[in-house]
Amino acid sequence: MTFSLHNRLFSGLALSLVLMIVFMGWLQIYGLHQISRSIIGSRLQHDAETILSSLSFDVSGVPRLAEQSIDAIYKQVNSGHYYQISFEHAPLIRSRSLWDRSLDVPVIKPGKSEYWQLDDFSNQALLIVASSYSKQNHAVTITMAEDLTPVNNQLISFVLMLMLMGGIFLVGILLLQAYIVKRSLKSLHRVSAELSDLEQGEKKQLSEEVPREILPLVSEVNHLLSLLGQRLARSRNALGNLAHALKTPLNLLVQLTEKQQLEKFPELRDELLEYTERMRRLVDHELTRARLAGSRSAGQLFDPSADLPALVEVLKRVHQNKYITIDCHYPAEKFQGLDRDDMLELIGNLLDNACKWASHRVLCNIDFNVGSHHLRLSVEDDGEGVDEQRLKELTQRGVRIDELTPGHGLGLAIVKDIAALYGASLSFSQSGALGGLLVIIEFENI
Repeated sequence: MTFSLHNRLFSGLALSLVLMIVFMGWLQIYGLHQISRSIIGSRLQHDAETILSSLSFDVSGVPRLAEQSIDAIYKQVNSGHYYQISFEHAPLIRSRSLWDRSLDVPVIKPGKSEYWQLDDFSNQALLIVASSYSKQNHAVTITMAEDLTPVNNQLISFVLMLMLMGGIFLVGILLLQAYIVKRSLKSLHRVSAELSDLEQGEKKQLSEEVPREILPLVSEVNHLLSLLGQRLARSRNALGNLAHALKTPLNLLVQLTEKQQLEKFPELRDELLEYTERMRRLVDHELTRARLAGSRSAGQLFDPSADLPALVEVLKRVHQNKYITIDCHYPAEKFQGLDRDDMLELIGNLLDNACKWASHRVLCNIDFNVGSHHLRLSVEDDGEGVDEQRLKELTQRGVRIDELTPGHGLGLAIVKDIAALYGASLSFSQSGALGGLLVIIEFENI
C-alpha cells in the first residue's frame, strides 16, 4: 500500500500540534481554577479570622458576636456568602444569609483547616473552608462558604474565548505548517516529475540538485540507469554485429550448395539448403529486432503514435518484395505499465509473421478502455490462415509454437513469452474480415 509523505508529515505534525494545544489549554484552565479556589479560600480564611476577632464569651461562657464588624454581604439572604460558628456546649451561630439552613461540618482538629466543595446547596456550588480555633479557652469551629457559580461562569466564558482563539491560532499554524511542509517537499515533487519524464523517455538521468537525505538514492538510481543503458547498448550492438557477421558465412554456404560437386548428392544439398535457410531467418530476425529497437534508452513507455509508424516502415522495407499494405489503428496516448521495447518486439513479431503469410494486407488494431484500463491488441492478415487443428495446438500450454508451422514459429514464441510476462491473455483464431490468422492479446489493469 502506497502512502503520501506529505500527508503523513502534515497529519503527524497536525496531531502533535492539536495535542499540545489541548494540553496547554487544559493546563491553563486547571491552573486558573486552582488559582481562583486559592484566592477565594484565602479570602474566606481572612473573613473567618475577622469573625473570630469579633467573637467573645461572657462570664457564663455564652458566645457573643459583634455583627457590626461583619461584612454586610453575610446579612443578605441567599447571597452566596455564608458563615457558621460551632461550639462544643453552645448553639450554632449562623449568618443571616443562611436563613434557616445550616452547613454539615465534620469534626476539625484544633488548629487545623479543611477545604471542600459542595455542589448541591440551593443550586449553588459552594467552596467551604472550616477552621478550628481556641478562644478564651473555648473550642470554636468557624465555617465559611462562598458560591463559586459566578467564578465558574467567568471561567466558562474564558474557556470559550480560549477555545475560539485557540481554534483560530490552530488554523493559522496548520496553514503555515502545510506551507512549510509543501515547501520542504518541493524538491521531492521535482524528483517525482523527473521520474515521470524518465518513464516517458524525456530524460535519461535524474537531477542531483536534491536534499542531502535523498541524494544517495538519486545517485544510485542514476548509476543503475547508466549501467542499464550501457548493457542494453552492448547487447544490441553484440546481436547486430553477430547477425551481420553471420551473413557472409551463410552466403558462402548458399554458394557452396550451387557447386557441381553437390549435384551428385541432391539429398545432402537439399538438407544443407534447409538448415542454411533456417539460420538465415534467425539472422534476419535479430537484425530486424536491432532495427526496431533503435537507439532510444531503456525503460520508456510504449507510445503507439510515435513508435508504430517507424515500426511499419521497417517492416515494409523488410518485406518490400511482397507489396503489402499494413494498416494500424491505435489511440494517441502512452500506456502506463507497458515497456516500449517489449511492445515493439511483441507487435513487431506479430506484424512480421503476418507479413510473411499475408497476400496483400495486414491489419493491426489497438483498443483501450480508459475506465477499466483494458487494452486489446489484434493483428490479422489475408493469408491462408491456420487450420482448426493447428489453432487448438497453438493455444495449448507447453506446446512450442516454433515447432508448428514454419514462419509463425519463433516470432509467436517470443510473443507468447512477452504476453505471459504481463499476465495478458493470448488467443489465436481465423480472421473473419481478412481470412488469415487472427492473434488477439488482452492486457488488464494497464
